[in-house]
Amino acid sequence: APAPGSLFLVGDPKQSIYSFRGADLFAYMRASRNVDSRYTLTNNWRSEPDLVRAVNTIFSNPKKDAFLYEEVPFEKATAGDVKDRTLLTVCGRREEPLQIWFLSSARLETSGAKTNQSMTADIIASSVASEIARLLNLGRQGKAKLRTEPLNEGHIAVLVRVNREARIVQE
Repeated sequence: APAPGSLFLVGDPKQSIYSFRGADLFAYMRASRNVDSRYTLTNNWRSEPDLVRAVNTIFSNPKKDAFLYEEVPFEKATAGDVKDRTLLTVCGRREEPLQIWFLSSARLETSGAKTNQSMTADIIASSVASEIARLLNLGRQGKAKLRTEPLNEGHIAVLVRVNREARIVQE
C-alpha cells in the first residue's frame, strides 16, 4: 500500500505528442525525472501480431533513441492473445500490416518536387489518397475486407502533422 501522501502519475509519452489534446511531451519528461519507478503496459490487444513485431523491429535500434529523447524510451510490446483481430484482405489475400513506400527520385526530379517541399507533400498526399480510393472501391466490390466486413470509409484514418496535409489528402 502506498504511504500517505504518495502521488501516482499516469502518462504515456507517445500520446503526449498530441498537443491538440492538451498533451505536453516536455511536461511528461519533467515529471518522469522525479519518480522512483515506472510501469509499462506491454500487451497490445488491438493490433495484428505481425504489426506489433514490425513496429518493435523498426523502433528497437540500439544505437539511437527511438523517439529522439532519452526520457522517452521505446518499450517493446507483445501482441495480446485476441482471436478476433481484424485482418485486412484484398482479393482474398491477407495484406501485410505494415508497408513502407518510397518516392522515386526520378519522379521527384521530373516533377520539380525534389527542391520543392510543398510539391513533395502534394505527391505523397495524392499517393495516399489514391491508395485509399483503390481500397474503398475494392471494398464496395466486396474484394477488400476487414475479417468478413467490406472495407469502408469508417475503417480508415490518416495521421498527419499539420492541417494542410489533412486538407490535401481530403481533397
